Amino acid sequence: MKKIYWAIGLVLFLVFYIHSTPLRCETVSVTVLPNDSIHDVATSLDDQKCLRSKTLFEKYGVLFDVQVLQGTYSIEAPKSFFGYLFAFEGTRYKKVVRMTIPEGSTNREISALCAELLPACDSKKFLELAKDKEGFLFPNTYNFIGTETASVVIERLHKEFQEKTASIFQDLSTAEQNDIVILASILEKEANTKEDMHIIAGILERRLAIGMPLQVDATLFYERRKTSAQLSTRDLQTDSPFNTYTNIGLPPHPIGNPGIVAIQAVLEAQKTPYLFYLTGKDGNMYYARTHDEHVQNKLLYLR
Repeated sequence: MKKIYWAIGLVLFLVFYIHSTPLRCETVSVTVLPNDSIHDVATSLDDQKCLRSKTLFEKYGVLFDVQVLQGTYSIEAPKSFFGYLFAFEGTRYKKVVRMTIPEGSTNREISALCAELLPACDSKKFLELAKDKEGFLFPNTYNFIGTETASVVIERLHKEFQEKTASIFQDLSTAEQNDIVILASILEKEANTKEDMHIIAGILERRLAIGMPLQVDATLFYERRKTSAQLSTRDLQTDSPFNTYTNIGLPPHPIGNPGIVAIQAVLEAQKTPYLFYLTGKDGNMYYARTHDEHVQNKLLYLR
């Protein structure tokens, strides 16, 4: 009789042991992609040391016909075996993946952020699909479920741009819209405040009107990844599509994705007597009417 009790006790112990959560299991994060099954969930939990038997977990999932919902889940441990089993059929543990894209971000920067936050978002695929949409992906804070692909993210950001600018661009041609976005993308890099954006927009438009090169370092940074301090005389003299020192007019396309404030600044450019500007070491903008005044500002505020 004692042997029977010991046998029953051993069976019960094994059952409870197998169905318990390992002590080393901590809060887990699981991303369920489209077409994932209970097998994929089991693999993720097993990789995070939260199952004593991956095989048993999968068999129970098939037995109970568990239908996992796509999304990113955050589940605090310890969680029971069956607690994990059914956690992926509902929304209780689903978490929102929040992506904040700063104004002026380039497609390259957005692709890196996308790949970091969303497992299914491939950065190379993002850049390939968005190569013609630089400037037209709206910078904002977005909520995702965590399973979005690059194409889905691009579509959402582009749709947001179209909705935010619909009333602004309604009477403008496609060419006019494109020119505005290019200038706005430059303002995002060249100006520090909303007020400065309006003033610099007026300066850049004046340069364009008189046939003067834009002479902005931001376009070279976009192309060559060199800051103003890193640019050499040779850099400024080496011709390229984004060298606004050697070319007159706008660069071929936007150098980032501007926000509404920058776009409005282009549309409401402030006319001033200034033709030159610079950012001092103190972070303030300094303006000049003539090149001589500009040189003086360099001596005063850049050294």
